[in-house]
Amino acid sequence: MVEFALAPALNIGLRHAAAPIPRRRWAKEGWNRFSQWLSDSPKLGNSFLYTVYGTAGVFTVQTLEQWNKNDDVKKMEESTTSDETTSATDVVPEVETTKKPTYCWSVGNFDFDMARVAGMMVYAGVFNGPINSMLYPWLVKTFGAHVNLAILFDQLIYMPFWSVPSCWHVNGLTKKVLFGDEAVSTNPVELVCTVKDKVSETQMELSEKWVASVKWTMLIWFPTEAINMRYTPVHLRAPVSGMASFIWLTGMAFWTHVVK
Repeated sequence: MVEFALAPALNIGLRHAAAPIPRRRWAKEGWNRFSQWLSDSPKLGNSFLYTVYGTAGVFTVQTLEQWNKNDDVKKMEESTTSDETTSATDVVPEVETTKKPTYCWSVGNFDFDMARVAGMMVYAGVFNGPINSMLYPWLVKTFGAHVNLAILFDQLIYMPFWSVPSCWHVNGLTKKVLFGDEAVSTNPVELVCTVKDKVSETQMELSEKWVASVKWTMLIWFPTEAINMRYTPVHLRAPVSGMASFIWLTGMAFWTHVVK
């Protein structure tokens, strides 16, 4: 009787022991839903992903830039305070101070330029993510099984002559027109003139750093796309490239920032 009474409890215990861990099940179910969402809404899904990558990239660059400057300032301050033999006639090195950005978010010793953040967010979310969601299916339709040709087209034509210039210009217009020091004119004629001036200014900056930007682009994307276009399902190629885009956008956030 005891054995019969314990049998249901033992069976329940065995079923619970054999059941998958809820966290793993949730993770798998979450990934399946996320993958399905990217498949059903590729433009919206990749816009979200690339916005996250671009935002993280530009914050990373600004943190690294200011980290080095803060270290230099600390060393200079320590050298001036520790030198007790300095007389009044000695020249004390001045600590370089930089002007805070117009749209600044200060966190501790770090001042984040939100115009740079906005520029990269607009490029990544409005342009890069949605375009990439359409690019990979188009490459498959155009080149079929000729993966090497698709990679060469992507790296020798699309990236240097479309993606890199668009990154510069979308960033430039966002930072200089929408978040510039000058107020945006409501007069259509003046607004068009302002946009033309900023486009010309950005084009001059791009011409100086285009080669460096393309070298950085090929360093990241040639090996990434060689793997991505061969082994990743078509609807997941844009999200996978988005992971590499974090590194690429971090570098582009550095290159497209022109210090004046």
